Amino acid sequence: ESVSVAAPSAPHVQGATSTLSVLQWNAHGQCFLPCLPGQQEDRCDTRFPICRDGARRFLADTLQNASLDLDFAALEGFNLDMVTDGGGGALRERWANLTHVCGGGGGARQ
Repeated sequence: ESVSVAAPSAPHVQGATSTLSVLQWNAHGQCFLPCLPGQQEDRCDTRFPICRDGARRFLADTLQNASLDLDFAALEGFNLDMVTDGGGGALRERWANLTHVCGGGGGARQ
């Protein structure tokens, strides 16, 4: 699943130089999957949920950090709840979003 989020753009100023500040992250799916009995360890996080929780904290901190002045964040492999769980309503208030789920509503595991 992919989530792309964008913050509102700043007003255009005549003669100003424009810079687009972007965060791109394509997380490994294994980060979000606990290992099941008999499952290959390269297909899951053997220390689950350490990676998942760390990713949530990083995104919440980064996306709420106004000093980074991000214009756009493209987050692949995350769903919106995963991103906003770490930041509560503050992320939903600041960031608009566009979501696409590969494989339909249930993703690839349908």
